[in-house]
Amino acid sequence: MVTKGQDVVNSIAKGDKIVSIKILDSTDALFKAEAENLKSWNATLDKEHGDRMKKNAAAAKKE
Repeated sequence: MVTKGQDVVNSIAKGDKIVSIKILDSTDALFKAEAENLKSWNATLDKEHGDRMKKNAAAAKKE
């Protein structure tokens, strides 16, 4: 659920590139409710973009 910036979300258009997303509140309930979807999405991302996703995740942890 978007609690701030819905106008930004609504302005995203096909072809736009999202370079980062910051989640400021706890994701525990959301991740629990969407566990199966997250597993599937992550498997797809790993299959299609594995090396790039791992490099980006490692860089994000350093910040």
